[in-house]
Amino acid sequence: MKKIALLAAGVAAASTLMIAPAQANQLWNVSGTLNTSGTLVQYSTWRPHSTGVSDFTISNQVGCSGNRWSRWGLRKDYSSSQYTNSIQINGETGNGRFKRASDGSTSLPTGQYAINGRMANETGHGCDNAWAGSIWL
Repeated sequence: MKKIALLAAGVAAASTLMIAPAQANQLWNVSGTLNTSGTLVQYSTWRPHSTGVSDFTISNQVGCSGNRWSRWGLRKDYSSSQYTNSIQINGETGNGRFKRASDGSTSLPTGQYAINGRMANETGHGCDNAWAGSIWL
């Protein structure tokens, strides 16, 4: 009887340890400011991603009236180099899907990703450099 109880406890413990769900991709609200000089901003927040697509949406665009665009990319696994091709968003709002720079695939591998961003050179024009949106990672 004692052996059965120990065996049952061991099976229950092993079952508990083996049930570890994979981390699912999720939608993150993101925002920040870009340099009005047009230079690159490398954001320091790293977010986990399971294999699959990554979509990016801008709901509050940077820039001046008539010159509203921003360009975005992703770095991977704490590297300072951009891993994806750039997405350019023109106008007040917009969206795009990141692709691997190496082969153009829209399926990004599992890893940690951080955002790169830049806007048009608007130094001295008093333009809006605050942005907001979301990223599916």
